[in-house]
Amino acid sequence: MTSTHQFVRVNTSGPDQEGCLLFDQNGALVGVLVRLSEQHDTEFAGKWFFEHGFGPLDNPEHPLFDTIEEAEQWISSLVG
Repeated sequence: MTSTHQFVRVNTSGPDQEGCLLFDQNGALVGVLVRLSEQHDTEFAGKWFFEHGFGPLDNPEHPLFDTIEEAEQWISSLVG
């Protein structure tokens, strides 16, 4: 579903500022991921948190992913 992503800084008012914008094949923003910093438990640090989704991905689910590609696969499974 997503065709491109762009790494950005996200102002979360906390230590987690490494972000990634996910775009669909038409260039529309579909999701924002934030990488959890080392200040989190070791089981969570370095994982990508689904901060916010847009359109059909705007829901209360906020899973964690090991990689950007894993997040893109999850999005594809929801949107197609």
